[in-house]
Amino acid sequence: MKISLLHQTDLFRPHNDPDDHFDLACVYALAYQNQIDLKGILIDYPPVHKNGDPDMMSVGQMNFISALNVPFAVGSNQPMKFHSKEKSIEAGAQFVIDILKISKQPVAITIVGSCRDIAIAGKKEPQLFAEKCAAIYLNAGTGSNEPIGERELEYNVGLDPAAFAAIFKIPCPIYWLPCFEEYLTPQSELRTMEWGTYFKFKQDEILPFLSERVQKYFIFMFLC
Repeated sequence: MKISLLHQTDLFRPHNDPDDHFDLACVYALAYQNQIDLKGILIDYPPVHKNGDPDMMSVGQMNFISALNVPFAVGSNQPMKFHSKEKSIEAGAQFVIDILKISKQPVAITIVGSCRDIAIAGKKEPQLFAEKCAAIYLNAGTGSNEPIGERELEYNVGLDPAAFAAIFKIPCPIYWLPCFEEYLTPQSELRTMEWGTYFKFKQDEILPFLSERVQKYFIFMFLC
């Protein structure tokens, strides 16, 4: 049986950095190969310090290229603490809840952006997550085998620290994949290290071997 997957991302145009567009292409590639059932794409609401929009065009491009019809939603512009005071629930978190309710089998969730909307949904429907969320794969934060004092928060965590903490309270398996071991220190230079998932590759080792349409997807992302 194929794995059902919901992909959460901070996919913006112009891009914050290109990694989210590569992530999106990867999950679509898995869906195209029939290895996963891609249930939906949840895009962060752009933070106030970023001049950009949710990149719905890239989702449309991937749907066209793959001949799939994957739905998407845009998350909340309000921090986690705001939603703890409100009984209503916004479209992003409701999108997650609806996917879990409708799916005939448990759904895995990948988080490569803010934790906000998944955390809101998990707080609203903990029993649903216990029953229908196969696992959350959380790509955020920094990890080390040694205690480290106060330091700058990794970008995804900094978008909503309370939401990051709330993810670990959701009653389903949580697989934490720290982005880095060291983050923005003079020594780090965003290196590939044992306790982080960050790694580098040269784009000319990959892009020339992709189809023309997928190459255009990346060109459009880099130019616009």
